[in-house]
Amino acid sequence: MQNQHLSTTAPAPDKTLMAISELTSLIQLLEGASGRGTTLVSIFVPASHPITRPAKLLSSATRKAVQEALRSAQAKLKLYKQVPPNGLAIFCGNIKEPGTDKTKLLSLDYALPAPSTAAVYHCSSTFDTQPLHDVLVKLQQQGKKDAWAFLVVDGQGAVFGLLMGSERVVVKRMSVSLPNKHGRGGQSANRFERLRDAARNEYIKRVAETAVEVYCKDGQPNIGALILAGPGDLKSDLAKSDHLRPLKPKLVRTVDCAYGGNAGFAQAVSLCVDLMQGSVYVAEEKVLTTFFHGVGSGSGKYCYGAAECVKYLESGIVDRIFLWQDLNLIRTVHSDTTGQVTYITYDPPTPESTGTPLQTYIHTIAKTMGTTIRLITGNTPLGAQFVRGFGGVGAVLRYAVDVEVDEFESESDGEGSGV
Repeated sequence: MQNQHLSTTAPAPDKTLMAISELTSLIQLLEGASGRGTTLVSIFVPASHPITRPAKLLSSATRKAVQEALRSAQAKLKLYKQVPPNGLAIFCGNIKEPGTDKTKLLSLDYALPAPSTAAVYHCSSTFDTQPLHDVLVKLQQQGKKDAWAFLVVDGQGAVFGLLMGSERVVVKRMSVSLPNKHGRGGQSANRFERLRDAARNEYIKRVAETAVEVYCKDGQPNIGALILAGPGDLKSDLAKSDHLRPLKPKLVRTVDCAYGGNAGFAQAVSLCVDLMQGSVYVAEEKVLTTFFHGVGSGSGKYCYGAAECVKYLESGIVDRIFLWQDLNLIRTVHSDTTGQVTYITYDPPTPESTGTPLQTYIHTIAKTMGTTIRLITGNTPLGAQFVRGFGGVGAVLRYAVDVEVDEFESESDGEGSGV
């Protein structure tokens, strides 16, 4: 199986999609936090403002309830000589520790990854995350422009797909019924061949024109790169078609696949991994390959499942934690009549749930412990396996331990939890 390289120009690494993952994680952390009264401070500074403007505003505030948060915000501002190119966000305040009556100071600064004109000074019991959502929308729009386009074509139809981050999306399908290679009785071989060639050329034209409609906006490519794939010679003829001209600057490879349709789309992605070394798809596959090997090695530095991972996270020995971005479990602490903890469960939410969303709990503890969170989309082959086989939660420890479940931890985060 040989693949033809048509260009050395491929999209830059998926920095936009990495930024989307980081920003999504930040929003989850902030929206899961709450404080008492108006003790949580949110500040957004656009690039057009001098860095001294918010500092002057903070120095004029005198309410005692927010003094610690304000001092922390002022300290963050002093780290910058000027506002970053896209703007700056600062979040400070004493947030409630999940499951307790205690509070702790959260203080973070974040250089925005996309331009924002928001100028906000907000004090409340919750953080103001709306400007972050606005930035996230801009990143997602940019992510579509950076997407890898896969056009899979064979004698039965064409699939127009996009690989955005780690997600394979079929944008459009086309079906066709081309004449067989052998004519029917009563037709001369030459006449049949002419009819077959005409039908084939018309099909290639239709596919090319549809590709321009799908992958271009206002006559310009709206994708990062184009890959043509499929069995047979149709893809090569399509690459030569003048009707594909607007997209040819983005054409980086033709791929010989054994299949057409969805199966061909999946195979084409796997055959182009070398092109997509900076992509979220490849990054997720690589990090999970290492994680799976680590779990199988028995080294004692890897654990999985909500119960084990949370236990070691609370102990401060988790270096990195892998978290399925769509994980939806509630952590509930159960106590006896004396207030003694008897067991902890991790279950899907119900109207009667009284615990803390597991994602919120993990983000809060990880911030305190200096643990890195890596969100897993679950859209790659290994990502889907991570969700099915490991419950969507895994961790790499700072040193080896005898991995075992705590006596108070319930194992309800397994197969029966709906993960």
